[in-house]
Amino acid sequence: MANNQFLVFTKRPSGNRGIGGRGEYELAGESNGFKSSELVGKHFYIHLYDKDYPTPVHLTNQGGKPRLRLSNPNDRKHVTHIAGLVASLLMLPSPCRSESKASHALPVLQDDAYLLDVSCRLLDVAEDVAIVEPVWLTARSGALTDDIHTKIIEVDQRVSQIKEMLEHASASLLGGVVNGQLSTFKHAIEGPGEDFYYQCRTSVDAIMDALADVDADYLNGVDSLPFLRSLLKLYVLDIEDIPSPEALPPIRTNSDLNKAVQRRQRAERWYRRKEGRGASASRFANDVMIAYHRRCVVCGLELPKTGMGRSGIEAAHILPWADFDLDVVTNGLALCRNHHWAFDSRVITLVCNDARRNTYILRPGDHYEEFEQSVSLPNEIVNELGERGSRPIDEALLPADKAFRPSPDYLERFNGLFSLAG
Repeated sequence: MANNQFLVFTKRPSGNRGIGGRGEYELAGESNGFKSSELVGKHFYIHLYDKDYPTPVHLTNQGGKPRLRLSNPNDRKHVTHIAGLVASLLMLPSPCRSESKASHALPVLQDDAYLLDVSCRLLDVAEDVAIVEPVWLTARSGALTDDIHTKIIEVDQRVSQIKEMLEHASASLLGGVVNGQLSTFKHAIEGPGEDFYYQCRTSVDAIMDALADVDADYLNGVDSLPFLRSLLKLYVLDIEDIPSPEALPPIRTNSDLNKAVQRRQRAERWYRRKEGRGASASRFANDVMIAYHRRCVVCGLELPKTGMGRSGIEAAHILPWADFDLDVVTNGLALCRNHHWAFDSRVITLVCNDARRNTYILRPGDHYEEFEQSVSLPNEIVNELGERGSRPIDEALLPADKAFRPSPDYLERFNGLFSLAG
């Protein structure tokens, strides 16, 4: 999408004040027939979660350019610019306000160490009000031309992930402080009350502080959403979610020392674990594919690798590697990409109550009904389970050697994670 289709709330780098200056907040681009300069005098509302959130930001004309200003810049409890407001509403770490504080590190999203531009669609214009809907965010911890330290965030996707996480967190055991702060955040976005920004920001900051006590891999100050989703079994962490040991932000004050040392130690441990997995992961995938004769255990498809691409059959973990570190054949299944997705998304699952490993039952997972209701066309997965509810796996599709068949204990543990044991 081209920027000229959207209004962009951005931070112009400082000019004559030097690299360390804060620069100016500006509005650029156009949307819905309005150029940014035509919105001078308007106060902005942010449309998110199907609600309109008031902001203290209005547009003025200064030096022939549309500049963004705050109604009361001294009220730091309730007042911040659009980037800070959107970051709080979307559970992001706080962005910084000057180029000099950018970390030039990965991941990009670290507290007070990245800059954030907000690209919006103009929804409505009234006498003195403009309502804008964030579409995507451009976060960067490096220079404007530094693609490596730039991250694009699709707002619709982020909102969907937050809603899913909050729904599952309401019945989880993430820890008293984390659960309590998530409840505060949810209440703040459902309001919104006078202090919605302050409540969102303080709850997100408190979650980042508390999460380090819940998840040993979490580094205080980075984006908490991937880790919350991982703890709730909604997501498998990627290496991009974890700061590299050599790229952590510098220590700015003595009070940062203990936290920085702790973060570096955790990052080094996580990277050693991740890098050391390479050979094990390859062996796991190869052994699983051989045991299952490279066929999907659910549908029997054979989709071999060709000169145009990789195989359509994949080695899937039953118990997630990120949580259980089990690269063994009995913790694996050979699945086509459709059924791999369905298994990981808990649309389908397997049950084995047979200690001799003769009979495995395919049955709906805890997300099956949601999936069934969302598809509008005939679907293979719905057809497989819709009428019968469950069915046995064809034994010919299981490993011939029963020692390599899925462990009933691992399946029971997996299903127990989602209250599907039995």
